[in-house]
Formats: sequence, C-alpha cells, structure tokens
Amino acid sequence: GVSLNTYSVTVYGKEVQAGSATIISCKIMDITEEMSIAWSGFTAGDNYSESMGEREGSSQTGILVVKGPAVTQDTEYTCTVSSISNPASATHAEVVELNVFEITTSNKQIKSGNSVTLTCSVSDLTAAVKMEWYTVNGEITEGVTTGDLSGSLQSSTLSLDAISITTEYKCSVTSQDYPESGAQTATALVGVFGISVSSEEVRVGTSTTLACSATGVQQSATIQWYSGVEVIETGSGYTVTTELWNNGYLATSLSIDAGSVTEDNSFTCVVEAEGQEDQSEIAYLLTYGMTVTSYDVVEGTAATLTCSVEGVSASDVTVVWVVAGVEYSEPSADENYNVVEGDLATGSQTSTLHCPVTSQLTATKPSLAE
Repeated sequence: GVSLNTYSVTVYGKEVQAGSATIISCKIMDITEEMSIAWSGFTAGDNYSESMGEREGSSQTGILVVKGPAVTQDTEYTCTVSSISNPASATHAEVVELNVFEITTSNKQIKSGNSVTLTCSVSDLTAAVKMEWYTVNGEITEGVTTGDLSGSLQSSTLSLDAISITTEYKCSVTSQDYPESGAQTATALVGVFGISVSSEEVRVGTSTTLACSATGVQQSATIQWYSGVEVIETGSGYTVTTELWNNGYLATSLSIDAGSVTEDNSFTCVVEAEGQEDQSEIAYLLTYGMTVTSYDVVEGTAATLTCSVEGVSASDVTVVWVVAGVEYSEPSADENYNVVEGDLATGSQTSTLHCPVTSQLTATKPSLAE
C-alpha cells in the first residue's frame, strides 16, 4: 500500500540588538522518521553555523546560529524541510525572520546630590517592544516613562532624584512579537562627582588665593575659573594654576594680586565634560578695611590705641595686637596691657590696648573662620 505522512512546521524568528549573536529555529512536528532541514539566505562562513538536529519522539528541531558580526540588519532566512528516506517527496520551505534593532543610551556625570534623567532609545523597530530599567538591586519602576512606538523608534526615560553614588543602570528591551528572543540590554552609567571651593576674606590690598577641586570626574574633564561668563586666564592681576587629571581628581587655584583685591567679588569654578550636568561652584572673595589710631605722649604716660575692622562678614573675628613679638587678643592679666573686644553685630569690631608708648605696635588679622 501507499502511505501519506503529513507533518507541520513552526519557525521561531528573533528580534535582537545589532551585534548580538542569536539562534533561529525551525521545528517539525508529527513525524515518524528523521527529516532533512537545510538553511539558506546567507553565505556560508565563520558567521554562521547550522544543524538539522535529531528526531526526538515525533518532532525535530533544526537551528541556525547567526554570530554577532552578521547581525547588522533585518534579514530573512529560509528553512527547507524534506524527507531523507523518500527524496521524491515534496519539500517544504518556511521563511524565518531575524529583525535587528539598535539600543542607544548615554552616560551622565552629575554633581553629588543632584537629579538626572536617563534616556534609552530603540531604533529600527517593526513593532513596539517592552522596555524596563534595572540596577544590580532589581527592577526600577518609579520615575520610568515609556513612550509608544513612533515610526521605527521607541524611547523610555528614567528620572532619578538626589543621586550620591556612581551607579550603573541597565535598559532592558524585550520583543513582544518574538518573545523567544530574550531581553537585550544596554548600560547607562551615572557618574557622581564632587566640587569643593575655598572662599577667602582678606584685607583690601592683600593678595590671596582661591582653590577649587573636583573628585570622581572623567579623564576628559576640564576645570576653569570664570568671572561672570568670561574665562579667567593668567594675567591682569590673576594667576591660574591647574593640576592635571589624576585618578578622578582635578584641581585649580586662582591667585589674586594685591592690586586686584579692592572689593567683594565672586568667582565660579566650572568642571566640564561630555554628558555632564550641574558642574559649578562659586567661591567668594570678601574684603574688609582696617584703621588704627596712634598718639604721641610723654614717656611713662598710659595711652589707648584703637584698631577698627570694617566690613567683616564672619560671625567671629579676632583682632590681634602684637607687642614686641607677644600677641594679645583677649583681656590679659598683664596690668600693662588690656584688650577689649567690641560687638560685631554692625559688621565692625574695635579693640583697645593700654600700653607703654615706647613699644612697637602692629595690628593684624591673620584669618577668618566662617
């Protein structure tokens, strides 16, 4: 007698990220003998590997391994099924689709404590995909907004608040038309850096130096001083010194000549790098004035000398008198010298010293602590 054996074929295409190796397959069901499964649609070589598999019960699965270098664009491959024992039987061909998309993310660098929004874009799509965000701690759902497919593009954003630690975020993309494809991922790194500046308060006409340093910055970062919108360079009363990048550390100093210290001022330290946000800190130069009163008196006569500091901003200021190398900055047990400090509430302070007129007196104000 003559028997007619029938079978069915199911193909499993994939939708994957460009450059990702993958496997497409062709499954024959309801068979009673091993069948031939051949693949076409490509040039044989190192980027492809095929197998027709072995019959297991009433089914057999053939596969085509497509290696990363060949996964560059949408491609149709053909799975052709035929009988080994009866070559005269008709062959059956099925088209298996391999759809390829691109995932694009961008790294960010932000100042510690600031917020940032990451974007993940998927291009060259034929249908909408499922997009998710992950860290090593699991899926993130808060702050995620995923848009609809627009043409061949779909995007998802992740908004993050008050970031203080450098963290890797993964954008996961899963095909809904080809669930066997599995999740495809791309990484976005949020690098957190810090900037610190030193402000100074000095007497008018006194040279000083402001400092700025950044930690956790990328090697391509630059650090500069600005006055308003203008970059400050060495010259015209300023000297800029910059330390080259070293293991995430970058620093610069701004030395200001005495002649340029005439009034309160502010300078902005800016750290710039691609993909970086919120990269500036302001350093303040605060100035004050100083006046003293002197007298000519008969030797042996008590005298009162006054030193006044005007325009101070600090909440605690010490005025030091130096007599023959000895400093007096507070009421003294020495009967010949008595320093009385005034009230700073009005932004000025007066110190009074009773001393022999034969002494050399120098009024100084070495430092201010905010």
